Amino acid sequence: MALAEQHCHAGLSEDSLARLVSGVAHDLTNALGAIANLAVLLDRRVEDAAVRHDVEAIHAAARQATDLVRRLVRVAGNGVAQPAMIDLDEVVRTALDGVGRSAGVVVRIAPGAGPVRAWFDHQHLVEILAEVALNAVEAMPAGGVIDVAIEPAPSPDAHATVRITDHGVGMPESIRDRATEPFATTKPAAPGRGLGLTVVACLLERNDGRLDIDSAPGVGTTVRLSVPSVEFEKRAVDG
Repeated sequence: MALAEQHCHAGLSEDSLARLVSGVAHDLTNALGAIANLAVLLDRRVEDAAVRHDVEAIHAAARQATDLVRRLVRVAGNGVAQPAMIDLDEVVRTALDGVGRSAGVVVRIAPGAGPVRAWFDHQHLVEILAEVALNAVEAMPAGGVIDVAIEPAPSPDAHATVRITDHGVGMPESIRDRATEPFATTKPAAPGRGLGLTVVACLLERNDGRLDIDSAPGVGTTVRLSVPSVEFEKRAVDG
């Protein structure tokens, strides 16, 4: 069995593996959608409170499993990066608009000196920002402030940076050093939990970016997203 698995893996390129995972995920999502829809229909027909509670649990589990499939697809490499020139400030402000508002969290973006042009897949960056922001909101259950700063590349040989800081519970060193590993998390166990920063790291890597994390218990967490500037990418292409 192990030998067969080795041959299977060796015979699949990254692109082929991504298509395989995407196809399986599509079928799983359809099946989970059917379960969720049936749970909704059943919920409308039953009157017993205990049974309705169980039906709601089925519906919630189907939603969580669907989210887990979506996250696993991202980690497995679905969607080759399609980088283009973007206005980093505009993308960040749009993606983080309204984040955490219902949880009493305010996003505070520091004013910049001007437009910061980056070379990155727009949708990937939106997904990265959403994952990091969700972590920041969950780290401050009583509400608080998320500070965001966008820093241009200091030279043509460097990356631009998006720095996102929460003032929440923070992470001990043992978790921080493993933060991008699948399912390394301080949160209660649940389907999909612990994949957020794994997704972030994978998407950054596909766009020649980098992830750095500083955190301490009771102090909060700062996530630095380093993304290629347009000038950096141009120099890399020109050789």
